[in-house]
Amino acid sequence: MPGRAARAFDIEKAYRRLESLHAAGKIDAARKIYARLARQRPRNPYALDLFGVLANRYRLFDVAVELLREAVRAEPGNLDMNYHLALALCNLGDFEASARHYARVMRGAPPSAERCHNYADLLLARGELAGAEEYYRRALEMDPTWLASWNRLAEVLIHTGRHADAIPLLAHCLQREPNRIPALSLLAVALAATGEEQALAELVDLERFIMPLPATAPAGFADLAEFNHRLARYVTTHPKLKRELRDISTRGGGQTEGNLLAEDHPLMESFCGMIETVIQRYIEGLPALPGHPHCGQVPEAWRLEGWGVVLESGGHQAAHVHFDGWVSCVYYLSLPEAIHADDPAQAGWIQFGQGPRELYGGHAAPTRRLQPQEGLFVMFPSYFWHETIPFTAEAPRICIAFDVIPQDRRRA
Repeated sequence: MPGRAARAFDIEKAYRRLESLHAAGKIDAARKIYARLARQRPRNPYALDLFGVLANRYRLFDVAVELLREAVRAEPGNLDMNYHLALALCNLGDFEASARHYARVMRGAPPSAERCHNYADLLLARGELAGAEEYYRRALEMDPTWLASWNRLAEVLIHTGRHADAIPLLAHCLQREPNRIPALSLLAVALAATGEEQALAELVDLERFIMPLPATAPAGFADLAEFNHRLARYVTTHPKLKRELRDISTRGGGQTEGNLLAEDHPLMESFCGMIETVIQRYIEGLPALPGHPHCGQVPEAWRLEGWGVVLESGGHQAAHVHFDGWVSCVYYLSLPEAIHADDPAQAGWIQFGQGPRELYGGHAAPTRRLQPQEGLFVMFPSYFWHETIPFTAEAPRICIAFDVIPQDRRRA
């Protein structure tokens, strides 16, 4: 039975409150509730475990590890708690500590598809490809319906140069979930590496599916330049602008934490109104391709998640995709003079089509570059690999990126 201090902390009420805060992107408020629970940690390890799992689900990996470590310290023989801590440590990037807890779990608990899959994730992160392949295959033997294991196994095959073998696995995923972003992004890599030019061009149509759309000033502002200036200042002075966050693509700059677009601020209200207009323009501009995994999967309802990005001189975005979205976008607020049309190196431009080079086995994919311009929305399918070209300048490169997420989508 919970102790006195744990009873004073209404666990059920706090859990519901945290879920609503996470949904609203209010990370700071959520952290305060987690911190209060952490102060009571000797009293109720099961509550610590419950909230640690929740924090891990919503990507507060540091919070999750703190809570789950205390739970395991109180209940060292509890294999479920050890497993949850291993997951959080892997997400945090502490692979060695994660492996220690996984060793205890994999020895002491009956194997399950979920645990085999997540253990394989750790092995993949550590570069132990043979072991990762073995455990993804074990997971599929136990549960062949789990698409994540099909997807990850294909990723291992790509890493080991077996691109042709990966294609039917990815096709299997897409038969069941046509707009599955991890499968689409890896399929683009596999098609490029195997020379399937026509199939690649149909999947990654760099001309028709990427749309640069100019903005117009929202009501209440003298012009677009004034709006962009105020929004750029909002981003650069934001208290949740963090440098070098784990598990993001920003290099040499900062990115805001949480959902910027959910904040209760007049600038965000105006910007979200602009976004809704530009989404409709994008949808209207898509070709009519009912069976296509992008054009044929236009969501009926969506939510928006966005973040500010400030790149300093020498910074760039590494090649990545957006796993949550149907379509993604970057809106440019302020650009240094060094980013311009006449630069033969196209420094600071955004490039689409090419993922991490090591995935292609010496091959290359077709690419398209676009020059950023202040007041320009650049919209593209979320599974399109994209990156920025490094630049050198005194002034920063400031933008807001966002995803249009189907209401029924969950993180892959």
